[in-house]
Order: sequence, then structure tokens, then C-alpha cells
Amino acid sequence: MRLYNFKTIIIILVLATLTACSSNEQTKALYHALLTNTDGNPTGKITLVEFYDARCSTCHKMEPILKQVMQAEPELRVVYHQKAVLGELSVYAAKAMIAAKGQDRFLAFRELLMTSPKPLTKKLIKQYAIQAQMNPNLLEQAIQSI
Repeated sequence: MRLYNFKTIIIILVLATLTACSSNEQTKALYHALLTNTDGNPTGKITLVEFYDARCSTCHKMEPILKQVMQAEPELRVVYHQKAVLGELSVYAAKAMIAAKGQDRFLAFRELLMTSPKPLTKKLIKQYAIQAQMNPNLLEQAIQSI
């Protein structure tokens, strides 16, 4: 059974008060630097855009719900956009995700960050990068260059 009876819909989930910080120059730079990262059906007729911060507890709580929706709707394409608004560690995590995209490990790395049972730290982010089979030297180089 289909959840939707229309061809295309764009649903924007703002999972925290992320737009309040949109004037932050680092956040703007990260938003525009990030290539589009997608999940689900790449040619799906339904597009859901998720704006999130890897350190946002509400975003973490939404992750299993998002996975359930993706499993229930075969026509769903999810587009991820980061909004690093919760401080310097959020900026570091966002840069690490950009580096993951460059190593073709974005989805694996994002999954680890967004389902982390522990609060993110630089050390934990680096550990998750290794778990996601990223090259730690390339990770650091990319983070420094962004």
C-alpha cells in the first residue's frame, strides 16, 4: 500500500531550531560546500529533505523513524543537508561528513554518527570514520582544507 497518491512532494523536516542560526558564516559555507547526499530510492518520485546537525539530540531521535519511513515507502528519496549550528564540534562533524562523501563512505559514516549511543567528540568522530572504512589521513586533510 502506498502512503502517498501524488507524483512528487518535497517535505522539509526541520528537526531542531536550525534556521535560527542560519546567519552563521561557517554554517553557510558548509551548506553550500556540501554536495547532495541521498539515501533511499535514487529515482524515487517522493523527495524528503532532512536538515540536521550531527549533534542534535532531536535529529538522533528521528533517525529510526526516518529509517522506518524509508522502508515503508519504496518511492522515497531522502536528501540530507547538514546545518552545523551547535558549535565547533558540529562544524567538525559536518566537515568529517564532507570528507566521508569524498571517500564514498557518507551513508556508512552518517549512520554511525546519527545512531551513536554516546555524545559526539572529535575522538569518537575519528573512531567512527575508521569504523566506516575511511582513510584517517585523508579525513584529517579534508577537514583541514574545508
